[in-house]
Amino acid sequence: MWENPKSLGLLPRIEIPNRSLEIFRFLLGALIAYDLIVHFSDLSLLYTDQGIFPRALAIPSVTKLWWSIYFLAGSFLSVAILYSIHLILALCFMAGVGLPWVTIALWAFQFSLRNRNVSIMDGSDDLSIVLLFFAVFLPLTPKLQDAKSYFRKWITQPMWHVAFIVQILCLYSFSALQKSDASWNSVFNAISLTLRLDILVNPVGKWLLHFPIFLKVMTASVYWLELAGPMVYLAALFFPHSSKNRWPIRVRQTVCVLFILFHLGLSLTMRLGMFPYLCIIAWVTLFPRLEPEPEPEEEPGQETSLAWRASWIPSLIVSLGVFITVVMMNVRAAVPSFKLPTAVQKIGQTLSLHQNWGMFAPYPALDNYFVLPEGHFSDGTRRPIDSQTFWLQNRHRVKFWLNMDLKRRDFLTGYTRYWCRQYSSIKIPKPLLERVTVTSFHHVAYKDRAGERDYADVLWNQSCK
Repeated sequence: MWENPKSLGLLPRIEIPNRSLEIFRFLLGALIAYDLIVHFSDLSLLYTDQGIFPRALAIPSVTKLWWSIYFLAGSFLSVAILYSIHLILALCFMAGVGLPWVTIALWAFQFSLRNRNVSIMDGSDDLSIVLLFFAVFLPLTPKLQDAKSYFRKWITQPMWHVAFIVQILCLYSFSALQKSDASWNSVFNAISLTLRLDILVNPVGKWLLHFPIFLKVMTASVYWLELAGPMVYLAALFFPHSSKNRWPIRVRQTVCVLFILFHLGLSLTMRLGMFPYLCIIAWVTLFPRLEPEPEPEEEPGQETSLAWRASWIPSLIVSLGVFITVVMMNVRAAVPSFKLPTAVQKIGQTLSLHQNWGMFAPYPALDNYFVLPEGHFSDGTRRPIDSQTFWLQNRHRVKFWLNMDLKRRDFLTGYTRYWCRQYSSIKIPKPLLERVTVTSFHHVAYKDRAGERDYADVLWNQSCK
């Protein structure tokens, strides 16, 4: 166990190249910064006490293990200051400045922003936080790759590379295991069902509905790629390669390319926020090089010194703990009857290592969804006070609109009270807004399934008095 890790035969195949890690850092930082800039116009609506989810509702909505720096701010100015710091940290991370401290701070801010408003969180938020967590323990800059770096004894631990690779592979394998419905694994019409959901689909996706045979082929391909692709990639790691035997590298490269193309297809056909792009960044990072990178020079006798050997123990313990947590939480998501140990559950919640990747499992949603918020005024009139079109303009708004149908009291209370405040702040003569009702209308997009029918449901009725 005290052997120099550079001499282990498997390590060169599981260790992510330094150049790939630098690309990972740049692309992840750029994507997070872009996402923050895009959503800056929604600060008042989504993150202040004057918006749809004030702190009085937000703080009780999260568990004790979910903290948030953004809980310290309620006004637009204070939230904007924190948000600006968040953006600066993302830009510093992208440029490789101040790592790993900047990485830790960015992870904390990303985690905090997610917890500030759980009504809009989606898979993009979860995955970005998970990737940033692993980024803390990987050598993302030449300075951290230097053998003399203080942090090198932590970030050269091979188990962190193993844990990162396993995290990405689990995302797909356990997602496929959750897709147990016939629409995925025998009838192969899951993609066709998904592309009928107006709230998520782009024009390109609608156009593809004219090619049902192609969509069946793609459904089968996606299912088997998610199920078998990660296992093929993992198996190829155990086969040595050389200049005359490069097929293991070619196999891993092929798997990476297939997953990148898969996510490009998702981004072209559906509104899934930055989730497909985060996955593309992960697979670009795992794309293996044909020629190994030159190893950094070690100090003479470093790999045999007792201090060098002992420095690996804490990092090995922590990385093994994270590895076990990731695997067990994925098993829990795929097998609901599996009882997750309390310690693992608390670690996962505290570090935000959420592992539920089954968005379209066990089968896609079968109905289109439309929400109608209506105001009841003092003059006896009743009219819509909000437009669904507004809420389909970015991923946070889309997710909130979808979450309305969960009938969560805090989500609906915050939203309807927001409209009561908006109308009460208007100073011109007007009929008073007395009550707000929110009704959802479901139109079944695929009626061949037994028991499915169109229906309407009153989600909430809020008095403004």
